[in-house]
Amino acid sequence: MHLALRSADCNAVGSEVSMSDLIPGIRQVIQDLVTPDLKSLAAKMDSLQKQGELQHDAVMKTMDAFRAEMRSEFAALRANN
Repeated sequence: MHLALRSADCNAVGSEVSMSDLIPGIRQVIQDLVTPDLKSLAAKMDSLQKQGELQHDAVMKTMDAFRAEMRSEFAALRANN
């Protein structure tokens, strides 16, 4: 990624950059670089969480159906004995 320095980010030739000017500039660059990635990761995590919840619900439905079938089978076996 190419970062261009704005003239406002650089002090005039011969003057020193103070810490109070440098820190906000660095903070802004980090935010510009990291924020889009963090937002993307958060969206992916939300998607994966929803997918996991859907899969969990599907497994629970399958287990409930299996339980009902087993109860029915056991009831039929008891009735025949």
